[in-house]
Amino acid sequence: MTVIAISGTHGVGKTTLLNSLAHAGLPVLKYSVSRAVQKVMGHGTLADALSATERMMAFQTRLATTKYEVDTAMERSRHTFVVDRSLADVAAYARAWAMREGSQEVVDWAKRFWRECHELQSHTYAGT
Repeated sequence: MTVIAISGTHGVGKTTLLNSLAHAGLPVLKYSVSRAVQKVMGHGTLADALSATERMMAFQTRLATTKYEVDTAMERSRHTFVVDRSLADVAAYARAWAMREGSQEVVDWAKRFWRECHELQSHTYAGT
């Protein structure tokens, strides 16, 4: 039906808002895709995933794919779901990492990844 993603940086109140919406009776999916992907890929922490360029690109790609799969499964249901973060968040964090990394290869990858996430997001959410 509809997936509503709450996006934003750390500490802006996403979890507080999601908890309030859940308390009000809305279906809220509280699932940390990032932590789940870290575990599946064998990274104990996000720092492990960040430890090498290839690892980070693989992590971000798998994160976007998993986020897309989870959210589109919700979208196919008969309910409206509220989820923590969107594919725009995945793309933004990857882009910020790429800018810090600094190599042209990584920046070019991040630009492609940004477009891919935007395309996936356009198929997942009714609006952004």
